Amino acid sequence: MKKIICVLLALSMFLVMVSCTSGGQGSNRPAARNAVMPSALTADQQEIIDFISSPGSHEIMLFDFNSEESFNSVELWVETYNNGVIVNHGPGLSIHGDTADTIDGRLAVIIDRAGPSSTRWTLTIQLGSGGFSSSVGTTEIPDEEGQSRAYGAITEPVTIEDGKEIILYSSLVSNRGYMSFFDNQTLLERPELLNDYLYAQLVRVKFSN
Repeated sequence: MKKIICVLLALSMFLVMVSCTSGGQGSNRPAARNAVMPSALTADQQEIIDFISSPGSHEIMLFDFNSEESFNSVELWVETYNNGVIVNHGPGLSIHGDTADTIDGRLAVIIDRAGPSSTRWTLTIQLGSGGFSSSVGTTEIPDEEGQSRAYGAITEPVTIEDGKEIILYSSLVSNRGYMSFFDNQTLLERPELLNDYLYAQLVRVKFSN
């Protein structure tokens, strides 16, 4: 529990720091409108992320979002599939407002592969208006000999639409000795492709009014 609290506090401090500087001079890209996208970090901020990350075992991903339409709900969650069948829905969280309005903010996804079969997820939603919510949960996937894994997050802005789910990140596991990797938009449009993987874990976000 103490470790989880420390992670959340560190994440909160980092998000505050990024919020104060992102989008200004030194950021990597201008913010797209009405979309969710990888956060535009300064070189110093990216250096911090790279320093505390370890590809494949400790991953940190930040995404910015903003809308031109009005929404009153943001949901962020993890789904686990076995041979295309969902076996676990979570962890996850959501933020709901009393009235619909245009929104902006940041999403954070931290993945800790604590062991060969255990993954701890830390999910955070931060609104530009001040709302903040975070959730920590663990998922289990059996580690078997001969498995291979491919993973990746969105790299370009994805348009926000009311009630439309967006796959921010996917981790795909195969035991066939080979595997094909599809981008997240393709997996969203063709969910039957998940049948080709022994396990799949998807991080989804949805904006609703």
